[in-house]
Amino acid sequence: METFAKIQKAGAPIEWVPGRNPIPASTHLLGVYAQARHPNAAKLFVDFLLSAEGQKLTANVIGSYPANPNVESDLRKKTAGYRLHPVNPKMMARFDEVNKQYMEIFW
Repeated sequence: METFAKIQKAGAPIEWVPGRNPIPASTHLLGVYAQARHPNAAKLFVDFLLSAEGQKLTANVIGSYPANPNVESDLRKKTAGYRLHPVNPKMMARFDEVNKQYMEIFW
């Protein structure tokens, strides 16, 4: 979904249409390195990214789905009424196998 939003914002004449319910969704990790050069600056940046302002910025500029349920975004509007199913990151080690199985089941 996020890639779609980036391409559409760049001017591509495309529209996203949800297919199945639930919608598989990737998760993104955010953290601070244990040996960060400027750990307090990193903590402030994480606080900003997780704030309503930071979530609005990443949702509307980058096109990501906001983690904060109170932040509206184009993707949140497009997926209203659908459940998002977080995909286990460990599955990426077997992506080809899992993708083939997904395509056989749903398409």
